[in-house]
Amino acid sequence: MLLAICFSNGTFVTTDIETGQVRGYRIPTSSGGDLDIFLGIPFAEPPLGNLRFAPPQEKKSWRPSVFNATTYGPACQQPLHFLQKYSFGKSFSDVSEDCLYLNVFAPKNVSSPDQRFPVMVWIHGGSFRYGSGSEYDGRILAAKGEVVVVTINYRLGALGFLSTDDSVTSGNQGLLDQVMALKWVNRNIQHFGGNPSQVTLFGQSAGGSAVSLHIFSRLSEGLFQAVIAQSGCALSPFSVYRPPHSIRTTTRNLALMLHCPVNSSQSIIDCLRQKSAAELSITYPQHPDMIAAFAPRVDGYFLHDTPEKLLQRGEFNHNVNVMTGFVPNESADEIPDDFNAKGGYDVTQYNSLVTSWSRRFLNSDHVRSAVTCFYTPSESDDQKNVQTYMQNNKCLYVVVLGIIHASELYYLFGTPLFHSEACPGDQNVTCPQIWTSYQHWDDLDREISETVILLWSSFAKMANRGRRPKETWRRTALKDLESRSLTIETAPGVAADQARWKSLVDASST
Repeated sequence: MLLAICFSNGTFVTTDIETGQVRGYRIPTSSGGDLDIFLGIPFAEPPLGNLRFAPPQEKKSWRPSVFNATTYGPACQQPLHFLQKYSFGKSFSDVSEDCLYLNVFAPKNVSSPDQRFPVMVWIHGGSFRYGSGSEYDGRILAAKGEVVVVTINYRLGALGFLSTDDSVTSGNQGLLDQVMALKWVNRNIQHFGGNPSQVTLFGQSAGGSAVSLHIFSRLSEGLFQAVIAQSGCALSPFSVYRPPHSIRTTTRNLALMLHCPVNSSQSIIDCLRQKSAAELSITYPQHPDMIAAFAPRVDGYFLHDTPEKLLQRGEFNHNVNVMTGFVPNESADEIPDDFNAKGGYDVTQYNSLVTSWSRRFLNSDHVRSAVTCFYTPSESDDQKNVQTYMQNNKCLYVVVLGIIHASELYYLFGTPLFHSEACPGDQNVTCPQIWTSYQHWDDLDREISETVILLWSSFAKMANRGRRPKETWRRTALKDLESRSLTIETAPGVAADQARWKSLVDASST
């Protein structure tokens, strides 16, 4: 069943929250219910001036005014050229240092208007440098999953994670923004029909790492009951700075590139506060491999130690349901350049390459052994050459090497379920095209989308000991991990292949 949502039939709706009244949309859905949409609600004061590089401050009241929550707020400052290059950034027309806004998509049960729905708070990915909550339209997930969906912004890059590794600027501002947003949800979501005692954090890639880092933070305890970490977790090599690397070195490199004095932490910060937000977002200093230049760190406040050490000591929130996973051959797109030697590798060169890569991961000795075992099979040379040959063409290796990173988000947010005519475009909110203009969605795509929405929302409904949904997730253990995991897959078909080549032809002719 397709879910049609038409803004032309929508009406304005107002609700009262802690800081004042907000006005949004109420629209009907084809399933017979209503959906309330509130966009661009500020959850903290603008982090400008002396608040740059500082923890977020609670938003002041705007009473007696009514806040107009009918348009998205700006994305946090970031280099737009990257997003535009990869086409999924075309929804970004406005970036700003003043960016701490969130969006609420709330279903309404006509027959039971006082019903409280589970809440799902989305934390976007993007290497802690790119992205926005506004990229992800929560209407389909909210309406079909019967959950309140909240998408948030948090500060990115240097503005969100720069640190002098001392009390001058401790870092993790972006994570503290997320904590502030969760506190906002805890205090206000009941006014949108959400249950503040049934909150699920979910995120992908860097967002997946972020949501699981909250499990290890004392600041976040009690603000959520479940986590879904997709293609990233707290133990990922890119999730947090680890010894011997220090973010202070990266901060110093940035200061030097922007001609700031580096004789003290205070002089660095005073100078960087005088630079434009655009300068800070596009200047990318030298930094350790396998992690963004500016990323989470152990600050003794949000995070008291590395996640693996906290896990070993049992110092984490034990009262949280966790679902995590990845797509096949995650990050395989980074490999072909390293394995593209025309003359091949001898044993010494191969071992050196594998050792270099495995050092980026936990339990590197085991990783190195596993990789060596997996990639030195006993087939004939001709058989082993087939995959390598297919990987030579980057138009092909996306298919050969596995599922595209983040491709599951189309299905999670219901992109295949949108009617093309559902959003006429004459309102302030337009139809989303999550990261792409790809239009070829068939019945199988729609079926998979409905399945993913059902499973994710079912998990959210298990976030406390309340009502059990029809489809539930049972607890799993390492001994039966393989048999208890979820795998959704399909073989490539002619129609999908034709559509892929057509999109390449169209792109090359423009």
